[in-house]
Amino acid sequence: MMSQKLSEIEMRLEELSSDCLVQKRLNDTLQADLAKLEEQTRTYAGVIEKFYDIRKASLCESLEMSLHEKCASLLDDPIESWTFNDPSTSDYVAALEGELGKVKNTVDNLQSKLRVGLEIENHLKKRVRALEKENIVADGLIVNGITDIRHHHSQLRAYIIALLNEEGLYIKSISKNVEEKLKLHSSEVQNVVPPQHDLKPDESECRDVHMTTVVESCQVTKLAEASIAKIMAESRGDASEAFAQALQEKVGALLLLSQQEERHLHEENVNAALQQKVDELQRNILQVTNEKVRTLMELAQLRQEYQSLRDKMSGTREEEPTGNSGRIVISNEKDGRLKNMWKKSYINRWIDPSSRGGSHLSTEADYASNIEYSRMKVEYAAIKENLESMGHLTTSIRRLRLALLKVKELTDTETTARSCEVAIANILVEATHLKTALGISIPISWSAESDIESVTDGESSCERTDSVSAAGFEMVELVILAAEIMKEQHH
Repeated sequence: MMSQKLSEIEMRLEELSSDCLVQKRLNDTLQADLAKLEEQTRTYAGVIEKFYDIRKASLCESLEMSLHEKCASLLDDPIESWTFNDPSTSDYVAALEGELGKVKNTVDNLQSKLRVGLEIENHLKKRVRALEKENIVADGLIVNGITDIRHHHSQLRAYIIALLNEEGLYIKSISKNVEEKLKLHSSEVQNVVPPQHDLKPDESECRDVHMTTVVESCQVTKLAEASIAKIMAESRGDASEAFAQALQEKVGALLLLSQQEERHLHEENVNAALQQKVDELQRNILQVTNEKVRTLMELAQLRQEYQSLRDKMSGTREEEPTGNSGRIVISNEKDGRLKNMWKKSYINRWIDPSSRGGSHLSTEADYASNIEYSRMKVEYAAIKENLESMGHLTTSIRRLRLALLKVKELTDTETTARSCEVAIANILVEATHLKTALGISIPISWSAESDIESVTDGESSCERTDSVSAAGFEMVELVILAAEIMKEQHH
């Protein structure tokens, strides 16, 4: 049974290691894509620098600005400030802006995927470490059990061998005594019988002497047979008593061995049931953790969709001022890049801007309002989850408290004492399960941003608990302490 469990644990470790390899390969591909995108971003930054140098030379400005500020200034310039020999200059600028937005979206998506991959990798590493610790503990238990069984078997074997040796010596001594008694009686019989050369009387006395000797010999043989039968009966009685005593001792030893084997089997069954319960709890914990991780991944996907929608809304608002002058047409290839993007004939000269657009302020205001609305939704969900958790925790603690009060009100008798012990044990088990559930709970307010902050600080975000979990821990500890005190009082 333990070998099957070890094989299952090894299979689980192999599956987890394969999952880790898959995640590592995914991380490698993501890092390669991120490097490509960073190279493209550097290229776009060079293009922006070149355009801004042309603009600065035409405007005779000498202000030092960051790359984002340069992008903002270039995007805020009106269409009339761009003039080229070809009338498609405005299309080119709009295409550049669209390509830059796509690159930003791609970088954000890759960063979010990388964060999720790192989170999954950390979770798998923790799970592998926990399984390794459990494997080490199981190996130690198996080795200790085998050594105990061997020691017990050697003790029983030595005891049985010593008992058999003692019984063998006792039987040998009885057989020797019987043989000595038989030898003594045989010698006495030989001494009672007269020799044959003394029986030679005269011819007149032959008949009388013959008759007397026959009678005497019959009497002697009868006496010898009676004494031998008596000795054999005594020896058989002693031997039967010795054999009966030896059989009783052997039966007692066999009964003791059977009782010990039953006790070992009962302990093995109890350990198997406990191990099954622990495996079930671990499966439940893994299921809850997977559901939490799935929920977090869905939240990250929703954030990505929200970011893409916000970018689309900002793009439509930026394109609204260009509706009066004419429709902008963007020519893209299948891979999303512009046609004739790097041709030098499209960039000829830079003309002074006549006016400056005002859509940037409205875009920032809309972005701030959307961020505030999403933050309010997350806070509302977190408050709702805290209220539900507090309600469930209150009902559980109230049920445990009422159970403790019922145990306290019972009278002190043998049956009630046994029922009190069972009730206290059930209360301790339920409190331990509640404590485990509080320890593995992940609040909905946990986000990827807090995960980034915790990774930079060197701490894990799963190790931080909220106020509801902390209060639940304290309540459960108080209940466990009260149950242990009542258990000691009953003992």
